[in-house]
Amino acid sequence: MTYRIGEITVNLRANDIAKISFSQTSLKFRCQRCAVFCCKCGGPRLSPKDVRDLKRSGKSLALSIDTKDMTMKERKDGSCILLAVDSDKAYKCSVYNVRPILCRTYPFQFERLGEDSFALNLIPCCNGLNAHDGDPIDERFFKKHLRKPFLDLLDHGQHCPSISTTILKSRQPHLIPEGRNIDAFRFFQS
Repeated sequence: MTYRIGEITVNLRANDIAKISFSQTSLKFRCQRCAVFCCKCGGPRLSPKDVRDLKRSGKSLALSIDTKDMTMKERKDGSCILLAVDSDKAYKCSVYNVRPILCRTYPFQFERLGEDSFALNLIPCCNGLNAHDGDPIDERFFKKHLRKPFLDLLDHGQHCPSISTTILKSRQPHLIPEGRNIDAFRFFQS
């Protein structure tokens, strides 16, 4: 289950955000570095840009990318191969600065509403939602954390429409309640 918390209007010619409005104004978010519903359930699907960035990071030799379904191989316990633990016993991404698009936006997702409009949804199972030390989810939050990955997804969908839905599907079908569709992103579904 996902919850719509806002709407985004895009200026397609400028490939930029024209307007964003929020219907929920009291929500907060701060990653708790628990990795429970994101990284411990496997790695995300990858865009070609994600693959290029991972290769440039120098980690690509340690990664085993399945080019058939554009995913990373998982560890034996099912967790993402990029998941690491720091000295404080908190989880972190071993390639944080070049982490895949889907990782940069979790637990938020985008859903196409029209040619130039999108819903901003959230996946409510994340432990970082409404964290006491969280940042308000508002226009400032969107600009700081979600704008660039959203525009990357928009650009990716315009240049690679044949695989856009493939990279945006959830890697965790066992977490989806029966009768529900909580894909990590439903960005380009028609």
